[in-house]
Amino acid sequence: MGGRMTKSDNENAAFGQPGIHPRWTHGGKDGVGTAYAASSQIWFTLWNGIITEVYYPTVDRPQLRDLQYLISDGKTFFHEEKRHLKSQFERLSDHSLGYLCTNSDPEGRYSVVKEIIADPHLACVLQRTRLTGDESVISKLRLYALCAPHLEVGGWGNNGYVAELNGRKILMAQKQGTWLALAGTVPFTRVSCGYVGRSDGWTDLAGNFQMDWQFDHATDGNIALTGELAVSGQREFTLGLAFGDTQHHALTTLFQALTIPFEVHHKRYTEQWDRTSTHQLPLEKVSSDRGNLYHSSFSLLLAHEDKSYPGALIASLSIPWGKPRVTKTKADITWFGPGTWSVAHPLCSPPARMRHRCGHLFILQFLSKKTVVFRRTSGLTGIRAGGESSWTKSRSRYCWPYDSAERMLFRTLIPIPWS
Repeated sequence: MGGRMTKSDNENAAFGQPGIHPRWTHGGKDGVGTAYAASSQIWFTLWNGIITEVYYPTVDRPQLRDLQYLISDGKTFFHEEKRHLKSQFERLSDHSLGYLCTNSDPEGRYSVVKEIIADPHLACVLQRTRLTGDESVISKLRLYALCAPHLEVGGWGNNGYVAELNGRKILMAQKQGTWLALAGTVPFTRVSCGYVGRSDGWTDLAGNFQMDWQFDHATDGNIALTGELAVSGQREFTLGLAFGDTQHHALTTLFQALTIPFEVHHKRYTEQWDRTSTHQLPLEKVSSDRGNLYHSSFSLLLAHEDKSYPGALIASLSIPWGKPRVTKTKADITWFGPGTWSVAHPLCSPPARMRHRCGHLFILQFLSKKTVVFRRTSGLTGIRAGGESSWTKSRSRYCWPYDSAERMLFRTLIPIPWS
């Protein structure tokens, strides 16, 4: 990546630190997406027409609360995608986990049409966006990207700032060695970093339908990044959300992804997922929905496997699985059966209730009737298999005590009933 990158010279800090108490978004999901290639270590989720949690670099580490558009004419109205627009949702193809979201004004004046995929080989979510509708209306619209980082699995302690590369403004966030970068194929005309509920872009626009605040940075708090996109002369563009373990890594990933046309990314993304269906049984003719549930369930199960540690499977790509109970000494969580699996296939639903303290719990069962329970807490990684009663420590974050035949069977993702 060539050019000179600097932080904004205007040191204008946001007010209202640290912001309101952070919360994760809705637990229900309309879609889950990731590239099939292991090199694209990013997963995204969708709900009500917007991107919600995004996971990087492993399937159990959410880094984002949500990413959506705010729309205003600057005078008479202000719309938030997830609250005010009517959403229609469909997959881009039979096998790939790419999605078409059409979010429409209730009065029918305009629509925001989005195609959402992940970069086939990089940690970047791509959202091709098109404004359609009455030209007399959309010519007056102002479109804002609103991004709520929850880096390293939390809303507190996030740091946002504006960077410039060759005169182009990029919204960035950082926390504990993880960086986020947001930009599009059209430039931002205004940018701001603020504290949620105090000085963020949503609060700003809700006041008088205009973006008045332009803060360079907001540190150590629950933050939101806001950028007005230059859509006055161009109705279509691609928005990119990239992650990295350094600032340079995140920026390089972002611009490599945006440099390649969206159509090329989409073609490769679809081809990757199509290859997974080569050995699927042809059940389309005997199903009532022409194989729609069959194909989507197969891809959805594949998407829940981690890419750094093959065989590790998260129960559900969503955050609020249970009810947290926080005390002075500990935080207990009662975990309920994740909805994503149940929707994918009723036979693949995990147990209705699982209880575990301060960690993640994975349960896998194979045709050999061997049950593998994976447990991870801070400082301890272990496995419990079959009748074993002791936890074995391991340097590896994910382990699986099953032989090659069982592993191959699991990797084919044959639906297996839970007993």
